[in-house]
Amino acid sequence: MKGFTVKFMTLCVFVFYMIEFFSQEIPPIKKSRLQAFLSSTMHVVKTDDPFGQFNDILVQSVEKTWKVTSWKVISSEEFEKKMNQTQASFLYLSEGSIPYEKSQVQLNLLCISMGSKSGEIDKLQDVILAPLNYFFSDDEDEENEYLYKVPGYVKVFHYAIEYNKTQPEVTLDDICKANEGTLPQMELWLLEENVTEDLKDPQRIQKWYTGKIKMVSREQMLEAAMNGTKGIALGYTLDPKNKTGLYYLKLIFSASDGKILYYKFGKASSMRDGKFDVSDLKSFK
Repeated sequence: MKGFTVKFMTLCVFVFYMIEFFSQEIPPIKKSRLQAFLSSTMHVVKTDDPFGQFNDILVQSVEKTWKVTSWKVISSEEFEKKMNQTQASFLYLSEGSIPYEKSQVQLNLLCISMGSKSGEIDKLQDVILAPLNYFFSDDEDEENEYLYKVPGYVKVFHYAIEYNKTQPEVTLDDICKANEGTLPQMELWLLEENVTEDLKDPQRIQKWYTGKIKMVSREQMLEAAMNGTKGIALGYTLDPKNKTGLYYLKLIFSASDGKILYYKFGKASSMRDGKFDVSDLKSFK
């Protein structure tokens, strides 16, 4: 986790002051780290929140999807004790912080990392991770903002790791190019809050995109990813909500197997934020 200052806190909350993560395109999985991961048992880390749904959703997602390695479920206390096991890997929820306008903006991430001899969380070696959402105030229902993405990202992680087994250190751009003809054959599901007005008008859509688009709920997205619904593509965003200078991420993948079909990563400006728009789909025939 190069470039991170990390602090381990109680209740399985992991705080990252992220300096370098968003400074470049999302990097490919390192070949040596992938090989170590494939030989490991992945420990699925449960949080200590007794009221949330995250633990159940995470474990169900892994049960339905994960085949690429052996795995087992552990508590946050066990995680803290096992982090020094270099042959072990961990799937866990973390909380990050990015400097922004002389303060910090928080976000949640889903991570897979290898253990470190030091036993320190800031020395864990990332295999793959995904930013789930920003949260800008303590009043926000954080879990509602990211929970629906958990089954999908578990599928995306599994797909990316399987893909890298035969094509090591491949970039996300190259994966998307290999799969670029797939999306128009599927029905693309999006959240209405995550699209511009252009994508809400079926007649305008038909002029430049041949595929079908449907606005759905978080619950429908969660169920499609959890159940591996065929013929459906899901669109996720990391939306900075008009805060220029923060980074956005747009990702489209197959609900059935996590096949990555499109991603765009960049810094929000007055002309572009984290919402899907015409430019994201114009290249697809």
